[in-house]
Amino acid sequence: ALCTVSIACPVWSALIWVAFIPLLLAVRGASIKRGFLLGLCMGTLATIGGYYWVWGSIARFLQLSPFFATLLFLVFVLYQGLQFAFFTSALRFRAAPRWQFFLPPLLWVVLEHYYPAFSPWQLGNVLRPHIPFLQLAPITGGVGLSFAIVSVNSFLSHGYTQRQLGRNWRPACLAALGVILGLEAYGRWSLMQVEHEQAARAITIAIAQG
Repeated sequence: ALCTVSIACPVWSALIWVAFIPLLLAVRGASIKRGFLLGLCMGTLATIGGYYWVWGSIARFLQLSPFFATLLFLVFVLYQGLQFAFFTSALRFRAAPRWQFFLPPLLWVVLEHYYPAFSPWQLGNVLRPHIPFLQLAPITGGVGLSFAIVSVNSFLSHGYTQRQLGRNWRPACLAALGVILGLEAYGRWSLMQVEHEQAARAITIAIAQG
C-alpha cells in the first residue's frame, strides 16, 4: 500500500523511502514460493497505482469494451508485477552478512535495467516532485535514483532487524539518512550551479514529448 500511494499520489512520494521495508522483512526467511507471491502482490498493486490511466487508453485507442479492456489491463498489471516477484525470489540468495543489505538495491537495478517491461518506468521516477533528488539522474540515469531508494529501504529494514535482535541498529539507520541527505545536498549544489549559469547567459530551448 505504501508503494502504491507513493506512486499514485505525488504529494505522498516521500513514502517510497520506507515502502519496501514491510516487503523486505516479510520475505526474510520465507520460501521462494511465498517470496514470489508477496512480490507479485506488491508489484501488481504498485502497477495499478502508477498505471491506472492505462485502462482508459486501452479502451479508447483499441476501441475495446470495458470487459476486454479490463482483461487486457490485468494482463499488463500482472506482467509488470512479475518484476517485483523476481526481485523477492532472488533475495533468497545470501550475500556475506556485512554486504547483505546491498543485495536488494543491486538486484533491483539489474532487474529494472534488463526486465523487458512494456513501459520504461523506473522506481526513481517517484522522486520527481522533489527537484533536488533528480540531479543525480544526469550522472547515473534513473537507475541511480532507484538504487538510492532501495538502499535506504534495505538499510532501514536491516536496522529494524538489528534492533529486534538487541544489536546496534544505529549505523544502518545513519547510513539511510546519509543517502537521503547526500542526495539533497548534491541536488541543491547542482541547482545552484545551473542558476549561476543561467544568470551568466540566456539560452533558448525547446522540448518535445517522446
